[in-house]
Amino acid sequence: MIFLFSKKHLFSGFVLLIVFLSPLCRRGTEVFSQTKMLDAKSIADNYYKGVVKILLYDSVAAKKDSNLAYIGRGSGFIVSEDGIIFTNRHVIDMCVYGYAHYDKYDEQTNTTNSFRAEYSEDFLRDSDIVKINFVSYAAPIVQVYYGKGENDYKLYYAKVVSVSMGSFDGAMLKIVSDLDGNPVKDSFLALPIGNSDSTFQGEDLCVFGFPEQYKGDFNVMLKNTSTLTFGKHSGFDFVYNKDFGYIKTEASINRGNSGGPVFNAEGKIIGIATAAFTETNTGLVGGINGMYYVVASQIELLQKLSAKGLKVPRNAGSINTVNGEHKPVFSQVQIDALNKKKQADFEKRMDRKQKEKQAQDMNTYLSVTRSKFRFNLGVDAGASSYARGTLDAFWQTINKDPSLSAKGKGNPFCWGAELQVYGADKKEKNFLGLGLQFFKTTKNAIAASNEYSGVTNAVSLNLSLLNISLVYFHAIDKKITLVFEPSVVYLNSMKGSITAYGNTYGEKQSGWIGWIHSIAFGGGWQFSAGANYKITNAFAISCRAGYRFVTIQEVHVDDRGYSPVYNSFFVSGTDGETTMVKWNGINFTAGIVLTAAGKSSARKKP
Repeated sequence: MIFLFSKKHLFSGFVLLIVFLSPLCRRGTEVFSQTKMLDAKSIADNYYKGVVKILLYDSVAAKKDSNLAYIGRGSGFIVSEDGIIFTNRHVIDMCVYGYAHYDKYDEQTNTTNSFRAEYSEDFLRDSDIVKINFVSYAAPIVQVYYGKGENDYKLYYAKVVSVSMGSFDGAMLKIVSDLDGNPVKDSFLALPIGNSDSTFQGEDLCVFGFPEQYKGDFNVMLKNTSTLTFGKHSGFDFVYNKDFGYIKTEASINRGNSGGPVFNAEGKIIGIATAAFTETNTGLVGGINGMYYVVASQIELLQKLSAKGLKVPRNAGSINTVNGEHKPVFSQVQIDALNKKKQADFEKRMDRKQKEKQAQDMNTYLSVTRSKFRFNLGVDAGASSYARGTLDAFWQTINKDPSLSAKGKGNPFCWGAELQVYGADKKEKNFLGLGLQFFKTTKNAIAASNEYSGVTNAVSLNLSLLNISLVYFHAIDKKITLVFEPSVVYLNSMKGSITAYGNTYGEKQSGWIGWIHSIAFGGGWQFSAGANYKITNAFAISCRAGYRFVTIQEVHVDDRGYSPVYNSFFVSGTDGETTMVKWNGINFTAGIVLTAAGKSSARKKP
């Protein structure tokens, strides 16, 4: 079938087609306007004078140490010609709530380091903070560029007008003077304010600010120039702000960007760069509408900024504000009192830690000690020297001869026996235990005789010792073991006699009764070292060298009267210092050692 149309019919159809397509054309124009290209050059050229750097400075800390003067920095932007600035609360919180410089102990590294953080009484009571060095407030200094050169800027003091509370992170400042304290007469560039509630996912965004490219002091931070980063509106995050959510963006937000403006494609500020997720490299932007309530306490200013485009946010239940005045901090008296308590607590903590370490070291030792303990029974013999002490002076007195000494026919021979109990580590390298030593000299270890005026004078003394020792062995190889043995003299007994002017006096300590009378705790000490050479697992030969320190007061039985009495000879004549016999000396011995194994004496390693 064929349809024929006249010119009139064609014209009428064309008109109807235009009418039908016109709504679609208008809709397409609206879609196109929403996807307008962001003009980065225009933003950079037209708005750089309104994007500012905020530096925190403390002149009080500077007097203590110039390195402590610079506190930190962030970004911000001017919204009125008289110097009103929007930024993040966390950029300037130390200006309002103060900050503390403190020393903190690190349990893991066992070191103490200095830090700085926003003031908080609960935080400063943390037991890891061992000292509060000082508490102070930072002052905000604003760097405003008037040209694009590195040094084309001016510095101003600002005051904090108000700060947000809750999940929204915003603050408002006002420029008040130059660094010399002169009132500001300059007119500043106010940046255009947009509507954060009209933003949408997929929109192009531009972050403008001063990221911290390097570390340094206040003067170094002044050299950071502005940076632009770009990305899409990626969506919303309602975890950190349950009311209206943070705007997410793929544009880079780095340290130092905080508080800077975020522009949309229309060249208007729709948010404040606030934070970034390190896991996803996603930035968080606080909606500009939230600043409505930060400004709300300043009625005249609110009206002024509302006329410039600042709008009430759709949801803002958590946006409460406080003024920017300094909040109370500890006084110096309170700091001193708290530091005194912290010092005492820290000392107790270190003492407790030391004891715990000692217990742990002992547990570690026990956990690697062999499951069997061992016994050594040794017998040795050798020679020893003796110092004699004031006995020489006594001998010279009764013989009226200062050239004599009470050694004469003394016999250096000595012998001993020892029982040792010890455990070994699993590698059979190190052994530790206790020993009980018996040491004995010959009958006349110290001996001398002399005739004076036809009268015989003589000395014949010997020594017996019982020692308690700490024994440490270290195996060099399968045959040779080094031995180190410090010991304390537990019991000592001096036997023998002294003949003076023809009369013989027996020493009080003679016989086993003498042992009981002569008990002397800590009456001396001895240290010996040497080596054992193993012949079999149960038999070894030993050699030792050591030094002994023992002093005993001479006390004898005088039975010339009606009943025996105990006296001591005076060193010189009939009065003065009593005679003290020193048995100090070096000894060398050799002998045999018998070894036997016992049952389990230490815990097995778990």
